[in-house]
Amino acid sequence: VQELDREEQKRTLTGVPNKIIYVLAVFMSLFHIYALAIQAVTMWYVYCFHVGMAAVLALALYRRAKTSPNDRIAIDDYLLIAATIFAFGYLIVEMDELVYRIGVDPTDLDLVVAIIMVGVVLEFTRRTCGAVLPIVAILFLLYARYGHWLPGTFGHRQYSWSKTFSYLMGLDGLFSTPVQASASFVFLFVVFGAFLAASGASKFFIDLAVSVSGGFRGGPAKVAVLSS
Repeated sequence: VQELDREEQKRTLTGVPNKIIYVLAVFMSLFHIYALAIQAVTMWYVYCFHVGMAAVLALALYRRAKTSPNDRIAIDDYLLIAATIFAFGYLIVEMDELVYRIGVDPTDLDLVVAIIMVGVVLEFTRRTCGAVLPIVAILFLLYARYGHWLPGTFGHRQYSWSKTFSYLMGLDGLFSTPVQASASFVFLFVVFGAFLAASGASKFFIDLAVSVSGGFRGGPAKVAVLSS
């Protein structure tokens, strides 16, 4: 089992880094609860914090490769985390001005931030979900830039890299419907489910259902329905 664990991408952090990641994860959960259930917060801030914090946690908890250290965060990951904090912090600070520039007239720093964002999202997706999704995303990025070479219906007018990456910074790019749903609804369900599991409530529901219907014909199906 230990040998299989070493082959996994997920790290087993110890010491101070583990405590810091623990605090960040708790803070991420509390922020979402506060912003979505207690005090209304501009959703742009919520989306930036949601994706940025998820990226930081993923880069810290998942190794770049099997050769990366398993019990500590590698130097290159610290650099990626720093770049992530800079990029998403920039989006939060510059929100009032960015809304007029995204996809229209980006500055050089806007483009640097956009490239960092896209690279970080592709990287932590690769670490957590494998290479298929990033490859598909990269193919569509290439299509946005070079699709004008395709004939007929599949072609389009040419878009520059600056417009493409700048567009991805907005609510129709990285912060589009999937992220909006994740930040607004899915995350709270995940936190609630984790709370039920950690508090023992999930086990109680299942044990209660087993005690009520586990001895009858079709018991497993009845247990599943009752516990749900």
